[in-house]
Parts: sequence; structure tokens; C-alpha cells
Amino acid sequence: SKLADSGRRIRALRPLGVDFPAVGWQLARQFRRDGSPADVVVGDAALLWALRFEPAVAVLHGNGAGHAAAIGGRRGWHLYAQYRWLINSLARRGAAHRQAVAVSEFCARAAARYTGVPAARVIDNAIDTEHFHPAGESGSDRPGLRASFGLPERGFLALFVGRPTYSKGIDLVSAVAARLGPGAGVVVAKPGHKHARLPGLHVLNDVSYDRMADLYRATDTLLFPSRYEGCGLAVLEAMASGLPVVAGRVGVADSVAQRDPLLAKWLPDRWEPDAFAEPMAALQQSAELRRQLGEAGRHYVLRHHTLEPFLKEWTDLIESAVE
Repeated sequence: SKLADSGRRIRALRPLGVDFPAVGWQLARQFRRDGSPADVVVGDAALLWALRFEPAVAVLHGNGAGHAAAIGGRRGWHLYAQYRWLINSLARRGAAHRQAVAVSEFCARAAARYTGVPAARVIDNAIDTEHFHPAGESGSDRPGLRASFGLPERGFLALFVGRPTYSKGIDLVSAVAARLGPGAGVVVAKPGHKHARLPGLHVLNDVSYDRMADLYRATDTLLFPSRYEGCGLAVLEAMASGLPVVAGRVGVADSVAQRDPLLAKWLPDRWEPDAFAEPMAALQQSAELRRQLGEAGRHYVLRHHTLEPFLKEWTDLIESAVE
């Protein structure tokens, strides 16, 4: 909004599935046809591969080759090849000779390793810490929030946010759910996404952004065993909401592990059921432990991932690109 107020014309481009070749080509054709419809373009590096417009900022949200390496051919070898070689080569071309920005240190390292594009700058993603905030100290609103989602009003509830795929660790979510003690459960949710039926799990379909904030406050911990992330906003949203987080060390969780020794103990670096089930069992047994880790996570987000410094960094970067 600061740049819009200054009269800058900014074209922001978001990834659309994995159809980067076609979308990137259509984008380039549109710019050739329309002349210069923007003062600056900000978009995923793999979308900028055919664009000859400058200035442009290439954003590294993730890495196709890194994603492919994490999941192998479990989603089909055609998709593996698309991530491993095609999308990776498009990102390399889109970021060449441009300002490249990674959304996390983990993402920057992956870009340098697999794509050969060392990010000149890392701007950590941020979230709205007023929207995502802890439940009241008494927790008296939790039963009502759970009831509004059709969830059990009592007992320990872990939350998983994401697509029910191998890359997101849904197999590990199911394994952990089977090992939780009596009266416990796991909720699977993703904003704007339709899930298949998942036996043994509480599935919530198409949860809105506003309701996600309520859902974090209605549950007890985040279980996020994703095998690959460029960032992983659910980790930050949960921490801002005062939830302890058990997540694989990818994306922003890797940065948390590097910066905070206390929180690092709850971020496994092995993608095996026991690596996630054991910390979950400890959290199920101790409300005090959940409180301590929730407070530590909230403070971490307030130190590193608030909107004001994030917006200033991006505003300064775009202004310097235009100049």
C-alpha cells in the first residue's frame, strides 16, 4: 500500500500450480503486447523465464529440485522430472541477472545448491500477529471454538495444516495419530482446499483465513512433518497463536532450529514416525510444557516475523529496483 500510494505500478505474480512454462510464456506475450504495464514486476522466478521486462524481482518461494529430492518418485516420475529439471531450469533462467529474493535461509541454500542462483537477499516471510494470537489465559473460549468446528470439546487435539500428500507428511500424521493416547486426536485442515476422507483423523474442508486463526486457538499443538518447504507459513501462524510446534526441519522450521535451542528440541530432522510421535506424546502429557513452548514460539515470531519490518524491506527493495 505504501508503494501504491506513491503512484508506483507494481505487477505481482503468484505461482499457478506447476504450469510454469505456459504461464511464463503467456506473461511474456502480454508484456510485449501491452508495452510496459508496470513500473516493476515481482514474481516467482520460474514465472519470469521468458520475460524481457526490467526491472523485475525474482522471488524464490521454494526449489523444484529440492522438492523432487525430498519425495523421489512417489508422486509419479513424470512429476518428479517436472520438478527436478523443468521447473528448476525455468527458475534459473528467470532469476539470471536479476535481483533474487528467497523467503527463508533454507530456501536460499536450496537455490544455491540445486539451481545455482545464490539469493542476493533473504527476506523472511511474515504474518499478522494481531490476527494470529493466543487464546485467552484461562482457555475458557476453547470448548466453544471446538464446538464451532464440530470437534470434541475435551481432550488433546493436534493440528495438521496442508495438503494430504506424501510431501507434506500425511503418512507420518496418520502414524502419529494412531500412537496418541486415549482421548486424543489429530485435525487435518487447509484453507481453501478440499480433502479426501482420511480414516482416524478429524478432517475440516475449506477453512477460511479468518477461521484458521480460531482453529489454531482451538487446538493444542501443530504437527507439521512436511518433507520439503520453502517457508511453511503454518509454522509461523501456529507459533504466533501460542501453539507448540513439532515440525520437520525444512523451510522456516530450519531457521527456528538454528536460532532457538529450546524450540529446536521439538523439530525433528528424521522423517520417521517415532521422531514425531515421541515429542507429541510428551506434549500430550503436560499442559505446562505446552504453555512454555507456546510462549517461546510467540516471542520468536514477534522477534523475527512481524509485518512492519517485512514490509519495509520489500518497500525499500522495490523502490531501489525502480530507481
